[in-house]
Amino acid sequence: MVILAGFLHLVDRKKELILVSSFNVFPNEIEGGVSKLTGVLESPAIGIEDKKTGEKVKLFVVLKDHSITIETIKNHCKNYLTA
Repeated sequence: MVILAGFLHLVDRKKELILVSSFNVFPNEIEGGVSKLTGVLESPAIGIEDKKTGEKVKLFVVLKDHSITIETIKNHCKNYLTA
């Protein structure tokens, strides 16, 4: 992590794998799938603790096109990513 001019720049991941209910989830695969949606600039994914599944995926989306809705992103993920 580097802080320049008041901006936070992430330069690497702490973990390369998210364990969701014993399934290996690779953040770069999620990010690659979401980036195929026109109007998405960036979409970093991280794993956060979850009592039920151990970890769950949290996705941060930076938009180029602000008319894109959460529902549009969810539907896109259903088409391009494994449940």
